[in-house]
Amino acid sequence: MSLFIESIRVEPDDSVPLLTYHQARMDRALTDLQPSLRQSIINQLPSQLSDLLAQSTAQGIRKYRILYTAEGIQEATLTQYQIRPITSLSLAPITFAYEHKYADRIEINACYHTYPHTDDVIMTRSGLLTDTSYGNIAMLREGTWYTPESPLLHGCRRQYLIDNGMVEPKKIRIEDVNSYSYLMIFNAMIPFGRLLIPTRHLHY
Repeated sequence: MSLFIESIRVEPDDSVPLLTYHQARMDRALTDLQPSLRQSIINQLPSQLSDLLAQSTAQGIRKYRILYTAEGIQEATLTQYQIRPITSLSLAPITFAYEHKYADRIEINACYHTYPHTDDVIMTRSGLLTDTSYGNIAMLREGTWYTPESPLLHGCRRQYLIDNGMVEPKKIRIEDVNSYSYLMIFNAMIPFGRLLIPTRHLHY
């Protein structure tokens, strides 16, 4: 049975700005597996998080991490979170898919460990940029931020940024990388604007 994971950012004031986006992604993952139970599983999140907040001593930015299957939530934790610095990346070709946020990341991790000389990888497929090993990306050209049209994973923050006109989906080809000045890495835990990297730090 497929095991899925969600990592949800909890702000210092205990708010969860992207919760509806996480619930929508869980809904998509569960729709084909267990449609009769999916809503009851998704609806557990606010009350479960409230219980974890009451028990936890963690402060500041926290990660609400959920492991779940079609039968329900298997594990939930709340821990303090710090952003891991990224200053250099390698472009890494892949052939696999990762359409849902599966807990099994063996292919992603294998790709990441193939390039130990840089901090992370940008996985490419059919000549197009997709994602890093743990986040979506956007690239800056002439004042506009573009995010890959076909990412490895449709991230929650990515969809929020698209919905609010902050990034535009676009096919970003390997041969066009030098026409962009900066790359931004973001995900549910990392807000847009926190990890900014000059494209000259990309390794081919």
